[in-house]
Amino acid sequence: MSARASIASLALLLVALVVLWISYSMRAGRRGPHDDAYERGRASSAVLKRSVRQFAAWCVQPLVRGLVRAGFTANAVTWWSLGFAVAAAMAIILESALLAGWLYLVSGFLDGLDGSVARARGESTARGAVLDAVVDRYGEGLMLGALIWAAPERWILAAGVAALIGGFTVLYVRARAEAAGLVDGSRGALQRGERVLVVGFALVLSPLGHGIRVAGVVTNGFTWIGIALVALAFLSNATAAYRLARVLSEDNEPGRTQPALESRCRRGRSE
Repeated sequence: MSARASIASLALLLVALVVLWISYSMRAGRRGPHDDAYERGRASSAVLKRSVRQFAAWCVQPLVRGLVRAGFTANAVTWWSLGFAVAAAMAIILESALLAGWLYLVSGFLDGLDGSVARARGESTARGAVLDAVVDRYGEGLMLGALIWAAPERWILAAGVAALIGGFTVLYVRARAEAAGLVDGSRGALQRGERVLVVGFALVLSPLGHGIRVAGVVTNGFTWIGIALVALAFLSNATAAYRLARVLSEDNEPGRTQPALESRCRRGRSE
């Protein structure tokens, strides 16, 4: 039943994305690609390219306008994001991986939406960026903590701990570099959005992994979640190391600063 539900939900998502992409392509053919100033100013990543983010920004425009008209603030969207992350962590503990995956993907979606709401309302502030960053850390920590708690094998537990450390270090390197006025530390292969996608879809796909024989071993759903955590741990720590290497190679002359944090707060909320 869970495997069929996983396939059905993924099929619905795929159909929705295809319809949106066709609509976007027709719009781009008439008026050119969507150009969101904030997304244009953000650093690209290995997975979520700038063109993908521009497409996503176009898709959420009607929802952002609806939330603004309904009176939702960016902070309210941020707190809702945390609420869905808490619900996802509880679903993991209750051994409902499929539900946990979709709840966490919704949490990540709302996390990307709060900045758009803030800009639409003209309320992009440094305090909002700080709140967003702190809530993100709690949401990510809760999810990985729940996966570590539920891990049936030591190697999965170790992968979860390494992913947790890597995810937090990625953000810490950026924060310290920008606070010191050094190079913008936002680049790397695995940023916040990619980490949410890896964990969320690993959970959604996990029911499909039951009963598969690999090298003489019959796997279960958590085996594939563990493999995703290994990939997440490697790429997160690699991203942290890459950002640190960029900072250490920066030729920072006396008096030279790059107010990256201030400019990011003016453009929108923190990542």
